[in-house]
Amino acid sequence: MTDRALALNATATQATTTGPAVWILTTGELYEGGTVQGVYATKDLAKDDFLTAVQRIPFAIDKAWVDDDQAVHVEGGCDFVDLVPHTVTVRRELTCPPTAPAHPLQGRGGLFPSTGNTPLNRRARA
Repeated sequence: MTDRALALNATATQATTTGPAVWILTTGELYEGGTVQGVYATKDLAKDDFLTAVQRIPFAIDKAWVDDDQAVHVEGGCDFVDLVPHTVTVRRELTCPPTAPAHPLQGRGGLFPSTGNTPLNRRARA
């Protein structure tokens, strides 16, 4: 199987991640940066746009490969097309390192009171 066939046929497997993933299609020039062309809920939904982007590379395909996370990469001349999974953050944990001072939004009088000496906690303990 040629490198190009490998890249074109390797678009059916969903990435294995610890959380939900989106697939980001990027095109651009090596060492110059790229542009996000689309964000997809599954790898299969990105397949047609990925194939179209690969066909638009004006040079012969030099390299094509699939990473362990099922990301697909194609390079031709100085151009590239990438389809890469990214984990979606669905919630954010609010933590304060023990050595850092408390954030102004936490603690007494803040938006996120601690379990310490706040008016609500004093009333509950009384």
